[in-house]
Amino acid sequence: MNIGIDPSAQLAGAALPADAPALTKLAWRGGFLLLAAYCVMFVLLSPLPVQDFPDHLARAVALDDLLFHGGARFGNGHPSIVPYTTYAAADAMMALAVGNDTQFAKAAAVLGHPEWARDERFATNRARVANRELIDGLIGAALATDKVDAWLEKLKAVGVPCGRINTVAQALDEPHTAARRMVETVAHPAIGELKMLGIPFKFSDTRAAVRRPPPLLGEHTDEVLAEIGMDAGEIAKLREAKVV
Repeated sequence: MNIGIDPSAQLAGAALPADAPALTKLAWRGGFLLLAAYCVMFVLLSPLPVQDFPDHLARAVALDDLLFHGGARFGNGHPSIVPYTTYAAADAMMALAVGNDTQFAKAAAVLGHPEWARDERFATNRARVANRELIDGLIGAALATDKVDAWLEKLKAVGVPCGRINTVAQALDEPHTAARRMVETVAHPAIGELKMLGIPFKFSDTRAAVRRPPPLLGEHTDEVLAEIGMDAGEIAKLREAKVV
């Protein structure tokens, strides 16, 4: 069975073991599995918070309305959770992801405006969605009065999800990136030390690691041919014939 997969489709691919019998039958028939990122992106359009709806039917109706009857654009913002977007602090951009009303009350207190949590325009997520532009503007004005690190320390202390928006270089230099071994250094025969991205999945008993640098052209040809059973003489003949 051949599987062609796009990185974004890996999210859906994680659920494939749940249908192992079907995959087994497919493999025995010599069939193939097609998992396209184009299809996966539609599945990812399920952003509505469950706590805003009394049951799954109400949530399904709201999702239908959002996806098929409008669907405004909100930039970095979430279509149905507010505040859940990016803001400019005094020195850099940051993200704030307030997932429920309790977190909003905590964030409002940190920002110096505990009264927001009692304001009927902002007290519930549904009300904040209806007044998105107003509350986003108020939060942006508050965050602009101090630096990102100061806000992150205060917000994280009360359990409000938030983070600095890094450049790629900053993200790769993060301590967490190093702790997860997502940057590894290998010795390259032509350029010396070479930094490469690490392996995202980790096993409990076996270390997943980058063992080799990218090969030079033809660097491993003899090794690969030997692995499939060819001896030195046969490989030499292939070279004489310019097959390899």
